[in-house]
Formats: sequence, C-alpha cells, structure tokens
Amino acid sequence: MINYQEAMKIDESRLDKEWSMQAGKLMSLVEVEAAASAQISELKEKRDVVRAELAQKYRKDAETSAKKLTETALDELIVLDKTFSDIKKQIIKAEYERDLVSGACQAMSHRKAALENLVQLLLRSDRAEPKTFAANKEATKEALDRGRMAGHETRPPRKVG
Repeated sequence: MINYQEAMKIDESRLDKEWSMQAGKLMSLVEVEAAASAQISELKEKRDVVRAELAQKYRKDAETSAKKLTETALDELIVLDKTFSDIKKQIIKAEYERDLVSGACQAMSHRKAALENLVQLLLRSDRAEPKTFAANKEATKEALDRGRMAGHETRPPRKVG
C-alpha cells in the first residue's frame, strides 16, 4: 500500500530533486488509480455473473419444489447469498482504494503548486537567512555615512547597549 502522506512531503532543501520527481510520483499514482478502476470493473462483472447464476439456481429450485418465486423474493435470496455479499464487499473496498488514490492525485496538484510557490520565494530571497546584528549595525553606519557625504543632514547613530 502506498504511504500517501510520505508521497506528499516536500524536502525544501532539495527543490530541484523534488521537481524532477513530481511527474514520476503523479504518474505512479495515476497508474494505481487506473488499476483500481479496472479491478472495480472486473468485480462488477463478476457480481453480475454471480447474480445471474444465483437467480437461475433459485428459479430452478422453486420449480422443483413447486413454489411460486416472485422477483422480490428472488432479489432477497440473491442479496442474502454469501458469495454475492462477499463480492459486494470487495467492490466497496476497491472503490475506497480508488477514491484514496484519486484524492492523492488531486493532492499532487496542490503539491505542485506548493513547489512553484517555494521556488518563487527562493528566487525572491524571501526565505533568506536573517542578517546578524553586527551586519545590520554596519549597514546602518554605511547608509548614514553615504547620507552625510551626499550633503543630507543626519543624526549620529544612537549607541546600543
């Protein structure tokens, strides 16, 4: 079984690798979704065959016992049959799995958008490391010196600490 939570994680320190793996991860999920849909189709076909076989069997049993079998009674007998109910449970489970994979495919589009946004943030340097106090103090002093050299009145920097 696929660990969907793990598949959606993004390693922000390796955005280049994450981008290169994005399409492959999505394709893997699409393949699993297609396989689940095929399995559901096969199970539904099997269910229909079992339904027909059971209907034939119950009608034959009713004829030999000379009992009248209505369509409602026939449907009830089929629904209560263990083989038929087992196939219905398999269909429900397969549909659940397909729905999970389908949701994961949609989540991959959100993952792609997140990757795009992380790259944009990185390119704009919004996620740059914060400057140290000493670097800020030096930058402020240089800006004040440039202002004085340009003939602008500036106040001397306040002493800190």
